[in-house]
Amino acid sequence: MLFIHEVHTVRGRAEDEFEAAFRDGWMPTLGAGDDARLLWYTNHAHGSGPAYTVVTVTAVRDGPAWERLALRIQKGDLRQWMRELDELRHEVEAKVLVPLPWSPLPDVAFDEVPADGREHELTVYMEDRRSGRLQRTVVMVAR
Repeated sequence: MLFIHEVHTVRGRAEDEFEAAFRDGWMPTLGAGDDARLLWYTNHAHGSGPAYTVVTVTAVRDGPAWERLALRIQKGDLRQWMRELDELRHEVEAKVLVPLPWSPLPDVAFDEVPADGREHELTVYMEDRRSGRLQRTVVMVAR
């Protein structure tokens, strides 16, 4: 299991369109296959750090599944979607995470992950993030 952790700096006026792109594009597209699922889409709470920052975490089954997903983005059916998404953000930083043996989330049952963009109550998350020598805790809100 791999986890793709992305921090997106979104164009302020495109915030709603950016969220819709994930809810109506990325989430159901991944949900139609067996390789990956969008696990979290969270907005930094205003006042907790840089405004218009979104964190997404996508679970990918394994290395070959990650390669297939990357190829779909580079030259397949997700290329145009990604190009349009790039127009809605200033930048994105990504890292690939691998769960450690003691991780509370070593594996994900993809068939149990909703892929329909259903509404739920707001959830507050805290994330420790290290950038160079700085470490800070960020408060995020998931819709």
